[in-house]
Amino acid sequence: MKNLGYKLAIKSGMQILAVTTLVAALYSCDKNKGSNNQPVNNVYQNCTNCAGIQGGQFFRSASTSTNGNIVMSMNFFGNTVFQPFYNYLGSPVVTYAGAVAVQGAMHVNVMANINGAGTGCLIPAGDYTLQTIQAGQWSSAVFSQVRLLATGPTQIYLTMSMGQVSAKKYNDMGKLWTEIPQEGNVFSDVVVESAAGVRCGQSFLIQ
Repeated sequence: MKNLGYKLAIKSGMQILAVTTLVAALYSCDKNKGSNNQPVNNVYQNCTNCAGIQGGQFFRSASTSTNGNIVMSMNFFGNTVFQPFYNYLGSPVVTYAGAVAVQGAMHVNVMANINGAGTGCLIPAGDYTLQTIQAGQWSSAVFSQVRLLATGPTQIYLTMSMGQVSAKKYNDMGKLWTEIPQEGNVFSDVVVESAAGVRCGQSFLIQ
């Protein structure tokens, strides 16, 4: 009789454990399901003036520093819902004018010392994500005052005070400026405001 009571107690305990495990699993599924409805990353979450930028991407660039050490891959977004363009209507690269934000990536091949040897303004090698913290302006393939945060091995604040879409590539030389493709290079002086909390104030050129 005593053994029977002991077996019933064990059986009851196992049933409670099974129910508890099932409830926990269901709660976890519901929680994960709910989290999938949230944005994975709001690229404008730290931007002070990006509220009006609800349009699509209109230009994509991959530009390299003059010494080949830093590669910046950037997607440019505006406040217009861009439609597929036809040559006679013109590429939005040259016809768009308005606010512009950037998101993308930056790769540093070898640790860069922006201020020269021994000054302490270092950009560690590695991969960084780029997000806009201050939207700039775009007009006829020229942009200005775009401020970026690069996040990776460390945090780097960058400003492109002025830049432009680079000259047409060889295979586009026969085209009008209104016909240029929506991808290419940009030519810009990139100011490194700070890296890892160290003030820099120096720049590198991308093209």
